[in-house]
Formats: sequence, structure tokens, C-alpha cells
Amino acid sequence: MFKRTGGAVMAAIVVSAASTGHAQTTRYGVELIDQWSVFTCKASNPGRFWHLTLNGSQLSATGPEGAAWTTTVSSEGAFKTPFTGYWQGQPFEAEVTGNVKTDWFMFHNITAMCWYRLVPA
Repeated sequence: MFKRTGGAVMAAIVVSAASTGHAQTTRYGVELIDQWSVFTCKASNPGRFWHLTLNGSQLSATGPEGAAWTTTVSSEGAFKTPFTGYWQGQPFEAEVTGNVKTDWFMFHNITAMCWYRLVPA
């Protein structure tokens, strides 16, 4: 269900997909999209992890500093959801967009105007 490709790592995300009989886990990092982000966006931040779990059509995530969200995935695998996260104790508004079938994920920190591509680590 998830493909593995290369990329730089800022944080890591672990995706668990419910499949026939067992869960598949893939680890993702976050790669800054320079062209879309302001110059103050942090390109590297090792040690920050997300855990995403796909259970049927429900995709749930827990992340650094207590961030969490759940969303419904369409039959085509697409999803988009807003959430509030924390960076060094300060809240930020963000959204995650993606497709679990095509292994495409994007994270947008709306507050800091930073865009990241999620890539396997």
C-alpha cells in the first residue's frame, strides 16, 4: 500500500496501514519545500516523530508535543485535515494533505508559512 522513496529528513513519521492479517509500518521524514516556504522555516529537525495509523477508512496520527488528529480517507485514498500542533511549546495551525494509495503526503504549517513534503526515511 505504501511505497518507499528517498529524501531528506526533518522529522519522521511512522505510518501503520491495516491490511489483511497484519499492519505495515513505514517511517517518513519531512523535507522542506523551499520554493513555497519563508526563509525562517527549519529544514532539519531530527528526533521529532509522528505515528499514523490507517484503520479501514480512518487515518489517525499522534505527534510531537501532543499533536493529534483523525480524518477519513476517501475510497481513492485521499485525505486532508487541519490540526493544531506545538513547536517548542508554542501552538501552530497546520494541515496535512495526502493519498495513502499513491504514497503522497504534504504538511503545511500555516502559522509559520512552511511547507513540507513527507518522504520515507
